[in-house]
Amino acid sequence: MRKIFRANLYFLMILLISTFVPYLLGIVYENINLTDSRIILFLNHVILFLVPAAIYILVTKSSVKKTFRFNPISFKNIIWIMLLAFAIQPVVMLFSLISGFFFSNDVGAFIGSIMDTPYPILLLLIAVMPAITEEVTLRGIVLSGYDFKNKWVASIVTGLLFGVFHLNAQQFLYAAILGMVLAYLVRITNSIFASVVMHFMINGFQVTLQKIVSLFMENNVSPDAISQFSTSEKMAALSVWGFLGIIFGAISIIIIKKIEDDCKSRGIYDSYERLGASSRHSYMRVDLDSNSVTEVTSDILSTKERVINGPLIATIIIYFIVMNLPTLVLAFNRLVNFRR
Repeated sequence: MRKIFRANLYFLMILLISTFVPYLLGIVYENINLTDSRIILFLNHVILFLVPAAIYILVTKSSVKKTFRFNPISFKNIIWIMLLAFAIQPVVMLFSLISGFFFSNDVGAFIGSIMDTPYPILLLLIAVMPAITEEVTLRGIVLSGYDFKNKWVASIVTGLLFGVFHLNAQQFLYAAILGMVLAYLVRITNSIFASVVMHFMINGFQVTLQKIVSLFMENNVSPDAISQFSTSEKMAALSVWGFLGIIFGAISIIIIKKIEDDCKSRGIYDSYERLGASSRHSYMRVDLDSNSVTEVTSDILSTKERVINGPLIATIIIYFIVMNLPTLVLAFNRLVNFRR
């Protein structure tokens, strides 16, 4: 099966699983009297993402190391990535603010509802688990399907899929931007640990900040407060975060360039760039190593595979249906009542 088709098909399956299986799990949890939302969140991460990933590896017989890019990163780059996680916060906040003008922050409301959880457990649920399960899914299996597309195409497409992955209109925009950055990091470092560290730092910072606010403020600020602002207040907030977003966005780009230059100086190149080098080398050795040429030729054909295919189109359709389901149900009910 073609690499991109398989990656997009896997994402489609995960989208369907994460959309419908929680309802079935809810019935199971109810039957065993499991009502703690924190335990349910933990179990859902394992069942919905880690179990399918394990099944994928077993069925496809893919290399765990190559698929998930379990390669070390230098201590220097870990520091750069941690700095990047802080520098990109205003950018994330800017896009979250823009989305907040139009959509309610249901996820923020949920996190606010579990703020009484002990901090280490909260960090595990909101920072550690997503940094593992979401990275294994998106920057592991899905991104591996785009190995032989250039890093810009791979980053943009998987970034948009990361936005879809959250199944929340308010999160789509900033999650897509963040997903592009995380995918780009993995491609230039050839290590999933780069995105795991950054993902953990971003979520960890957010949950830590919200925990501190909840401790020192009796009336916590609603995560959906932006929707209650007047138009002038919204524009003022947008101006401030827009300015900060531009400044820190530029800083983030500089940091990413530093990481990329450091990786190249260590001989770490993007998979697409490595393919170009290896193909030239292999064609020079065509009479000596035909097997090598056959493998490389197959990889070259993978670069010509289309990104837009059946599974991707189905993903987009399902996403829009799920996001507009309440409106569609209401319209259907009105149609039924009208016919009566």
